[in-house]
Amino acid sequence: MENWKERISVNPAVCHGKASYPAIESEDIDAALAYAAELVREGSIDLPTEAAEILRGAGFAADTVGEENLSGADAATVASASRSDGRILVTLDLDFANIRAYSPGEHTGIIILRMKRQDKTTVLAYVRRAFDREVERPWPTSRS
Repeated sequence: MENWKERISVNPAVCHGKASYPAIESEDIDAALAYAAELVREGSIDLPTEAAEILRGAGFAADTVGEENLSGADAATVASASRSDGRILVTLDLDFANIRAYSPGEHTGIIILRMKRQDKTTVLAYVRRAFDREVERPWPTSRS
């Protein structure tokens, strides 16, 4: 469906910028799938890829799921790869908030970013504020 924008609205003032739908019909499901496909093409399902650039600029050894060949992988697979590499996972995905599945102490760390608005501009601004600082860090960075 190429005209998904006729059936779905994305407004930062509504639903924290998440897509909102009218009464759902089969066309709405097609539109939702087209919208999701567009988000995947833009790389904005989770943290924008530019977030890794910000983290690298702050001295962290940061990779995206795409760079790790994990695009489309489930949360457990991403967590396992992060754990085996000794990496801290930074995500917007609430699946990682499940402490039964991702118990503290069983991984290097998981940081779940939650903001009222999660559009790309807001997320990148938040990542810059949170990580683009010269602060003493007890964890290794690529500058170490």
